[in-house]
Amino acid sequence: MNIKRISEKADTMKTPSQLNTLSIEDHSGDRESARFLSSGTLAAGVTILLFTLVHAEPAGEPPDFCERTAQAALTSCRRAAESDFWVAWGKCNNVADPAARQNCRNQASADLNDAWQTCEAQKDARLAACERLGASTVRPGDRSVELCRAGR
Repeated sequence: MNIKRISEKADTMKTPSQLNTLSIEDHSGDRESARFLSSGTLAAGVTILLFTLVHAEPAGEPPDFCERTAQAALTSCRRAAESDFWVAWGKCNNVADPAARQNCRNQASADLNDAWQTCEAQKDARLAACERLGASTVRPGDRSVELCRAGR
């Protein structure tokens, strides 16, 4: 009970001069930042909802797990290529000669394009394997999976 009374006394209205004396700032005008926070929260919620609706599975069709895996591997491959590109680009920024710097950047861009083509070729190979093997998921203990792991 005593703690509640103390906190109630602390919450009583203070004049601006009392606030300055106690080195306490008046934040009552911070409603605008709270409004931005709520609008940001709303935007995040709408984004999540739209993402869910766009990427939701159709009700009647079973999901194509093999296609999903191939797409995820493609995304990973592209991100790795982009990471390598930006590391190379950063190294190019340290080249003092402008012509050599531009050549370095051109090479980094060419390497990125080559890597993306390799990523696409890998996706095509995965999808071809999906066609041969089927699009179902892997079940733990499946003998065919054990044979694949053994390289047979």
